[in-house]
Amino acid sequence: MTDVTTDSLIESLYANSLTVPAAEYRDWALQHLRAWLPFDAAQWRRINSPAQRVFGVSYSGLPPSFSSAFDRVRHVDPVYQKLDRGEAAAVASSEFDGLEFNPAWARLYSAHGVQHSAGVFVRAPGGVLHEFMFFRFAEDSPFTEDEVAIAERACRHMSAAASHAYFLLRAELSAPYARRPAALIDARGLFYDVQPAFVQLLRTAEPEFDGETLPFDIETNQYERVFSWKGLSVYAQPVDDLTVLRLWEGDLLAALTQREREIITLVCEGHTQKSIAVQLDISASTVATHIYAAYGKLGVATKTELLKLLSPS
Repeated sequence: MTDVTTDSLIESLYANSLTVPAAEYRDWALQHLRAWLPFDAAQWRRINSPAQRVFGVSYSGLPPSFSSAFDRVRHVDPVYQKLDRGEAAAVASSEFDGLEFNPAWARLYSAHGVQHSAGVFVRAPGGVLHEFMFFRFAEDSPFTEDEVAIAERACRHMSAAASHAYFLLRAELSAPYARRPAALIDARGLFYDVQPAFVQLLRTAEPEFDGETLPFDIETNQYERVFSWKGLSVYAQPVDDLTVLRLWEGDLLAALTQREREIITLVCEGHTQKSIAVQLDISASTVATHIYAAYGKLGVATKTELLKLLSPS
């Protein structure tokens, strides 16, 4: 495969993140890769490394039971061992020809007709590991060195594009903050998906950030509203049993238009909608419209909540 052809694969991965439903995107991307890298079966798993929790699996040519069976023998699979030790980001089983393989690992692959394998690890921000395994059934079709290089490059972009697709899907949940750097966390603050810009902001505000666990807690009353942490603005949205976080630099009013900021400032100073309308020479209904829009952006519903948000003391 030439670089130009590889680039067309990468371009299509990102372009289709806008059109393929996010819930289906990883399965689609895995199938799409076949046109550039032929394989008979494949598995793409997302793992939270600190917790060693598998939280997403996509298959091609394999039964759903394969993942749990693979877990029992993965650490004696020579391809997986080399990846797990960090000795390479992409490995083919052809590197180990002539070695005596562990019988448990050999039995699993034999039961599924696997003759050759190739693996790729993509270590994403926040301790998230994207684990790719590709399989071929024909004995005379090992993965070549060039194909392993293709797989490594493609998998890096598949992981990034899938994250992009997920947060596009969730954009409406946290509007108007959809374009802010995002992360998906669990109740312990462990990351299950995170954009690099989100991690960069955390490290700027908290140099001791370990890269794996959110360095602050989220209280129940902070959901679906903007709050501050070390000079950053944060918006938290519950999604099933996880939380989508949006993060950006600046004060709490940064998302408001100049007119909305002006009106909200006057509201906080104690002015009524009528007096604000007179001061700004606009109608009272226009003032109300701006207040409603600003409240939505700030995640509050009343003046009391607004004052508590902007003057917590």
